[in-house]
Amino acid sequence: MKKSLLEKILSALSNNIPAKGLSNYLYQQIQQLTSQKDIEAFSANLQERVKNIESASQFELVNLGTALYAAFSADREYKKGWIVDAYWEVYNKCNSANQAVLTGVSGW
Repeated sequence: MKKSLLEKILSALSNNIPAKGLSNYLYQQIQQLTSQKDIEAFSANLQERVKNIESASQFELVNLGTALYAAFSADREYKKGWIVDAYWEVYNKCNSANQAVLTGVSGW
């Protein structure tokens, strides 16, 4: 699939996108979760936040999308289909500017 001009620009500038730093921070935090109990608690928190996306602000949606991407890419116990489905659900609720931010962060 060919990338749009906007996606190419965002890919080139992705290190300057604020959510990219948040994604890296969340990734590091997730990597520090070592017990199954901690992983399950984090997963439950993400699922609860996904359930409430109808009332979430655009800022909260970008944060949630970034957290979902970080959880998916953390190589922990998160490579579950619901994370990808939830990411796209959040992505579709975002406005076009925030969709561009999430695309820049995730590359999806």
